[in-house]
Amino acid sequence: MNSARVKRLVRISLTDPYLVTISLSFAAVLFAANQQANLYEIQNPRWVLTMGLLILLSPLVHTLFFARVRALLQQRPSSIQHGFAASAAFYPRLVVGEVLVSLVAAAGLFLLLLPGIYIGLRLSFYKQAIILEGKSLTGALRESMARTSSWSVIGVVLLVLAPIYGVEVLIGYLAGALLPEAWGLVLAVLVSAAGFSLMNTFLTAIYFKGGNR
Repeated sequence: MNSARVKRLVRISLTDPYLVTISLSFAAVLFAANQQANLYEIQNPRWVLTMGLLILLSPLVHTLFFARVRALLQQRPSSIQHGFAASAAFYPRLVVGEVLVSLVAAAGLFLLLLPGIYIGLRLSFYKQAIILEGKSLTGALRESMARTSSWSVIGVVLLVLAPIYGVEVLIGYLAGALLPEAWGLVLAVLVSAAGFSLMNTFLTAIYFKGGNR
């Protein structure tokens, strides 16, 4: 991926009003839920609400997001109606996929950190396979595994995800340490939204290049 393409993807991620609105809205809702119980506080009764919100909202958000990114990358017109239509068609399999992949990745993380990360990387493209190609859940999981069967592709995915997550954690830590609480919360939502948009735009672009196929 050359520098011109990287710059274009960054510009799309951070300046397209449609993508910015989706990312900010999703980040704000999840951040509000996390104030009650974050995804790692399983012992907290409110964790069920946070996880349920993520599982039910994530498919809709990703469908709207991917539909827009596809239109931008292919320079085609798009509308929010197209995104909602796709969401209605794929929502059930995306919800089941969200639960299944979360459980598998969590099991890997609990057993040992690296297997959880590896599983997460191998399944990075299953949502794109469902939303952009209309595959069944099992077909989408197989597609993602096929596209990430080489270490070179896994390396590219890791090269995209690691800096985004790293910057999010660093900025979150600095904001908590240096800024008043209210400003820190606002910055956390902005950084989370930017990370979501960058990550999913780049992964979708990689998907369109064909992965390992």
